Amino acid sequence: VACSHNEVTTSEEHEFSFTTYAPKALSRADASYVGGANLVKGQNFVVYGYNQKAGDFSETLAPNFINGMPVLYNGGNTVDNAGLNTYSPKRYWPYDEANNKLAFYAYYPKENGGEITPNVTAGLGTYSVKVPADPASQSDFLVSDLKVDQVYSKTKDKKGVVELLFRHQLAKILFLVKTDETDENSSITLNSLTIKNVLSEDTLTPSYTAEGGSATAWSGQSAPIDLNVISSDTVLTSSAVGSIDTTSYFILLPQTLADNLTADFVFTISSEGTEPIVNKASIKLNELKDGDGN
Repeated sequence: VACSHNEVTTSEEHEFSFTTYAPKALSRADASYVGGANLVKGQNFVVYGYNQKAGDFSETLAPNFINGMPVLYNGGNTVDNAGLNTYSPKRYWPYDEANNKLAFYAYYPKENGGEITPNVTAGLGTYSVKVPADPASQSDFLVSDLKVDQVYSKTKDKKGVVELLFRHQLAKILFLVKTDETDENSSITLNSLTIKNVLSEDTLTPSYTAEGGSATAWSGQSAPIDLNVISSDTVLTSSAVGSIDTTSYFILLPQTLADNLTADFVFTISSEGTEPIVNKASIKLNELKDGDGN
């Protein structure tokens, strides 16, 4: 394998394997969504490998050792079953460890409907993310901590396995609606609920320092969209109703609640002996309070 201007001699006795782990559950466990500590079988994560030579990891390094290699996750989350996660062609650990320390980085999922666009030419690169309005089309997005100073002798007891720790970068949002008005002679029907001006595009920039480890930052949020949370008539009760099924979770960019980010309601009040009255209301999300008034 060529890296920079040096020839790297590798041993076919010491093959790379990769395991994955996500310490916090976030999203629903269908399609590409990670609902627990493990990725979803049949989905690919993408690996970048850097040759540090004899030095430390630097943001000037290019991923010349492994440049965006898909690895199919098939349940390999421990050292013993790491071989379940497959890739091609096979890669092997270098012989000359003192002059070929490696660093590894990864993101998930490769299959994301074009919502995640990596740009990794030096360092950990950047990722352009675009979130569609339809929750069924939204993709999960995780990036791993950077693993630095990796050589085979350090992983020998782990059979040459690189253990990747993934962290979620998006937020799962759920909207529920109920009423405190329970008069048996009247009812409130929610006709629609729309969340207006949700920012849908941003750029994630990962970074690494020896002192602080791996970190990520968002910048440049733009492209407001509207989310149709409820679009069919729903009679409200004292029990919360709304986007409580798995297709109605929203996987969104973390963002500051701006003044124009609103929940817009259309609802009908029906009372015995009178004509139904259609109402509209708009609430700024940054002005909402919890049950304790905070």
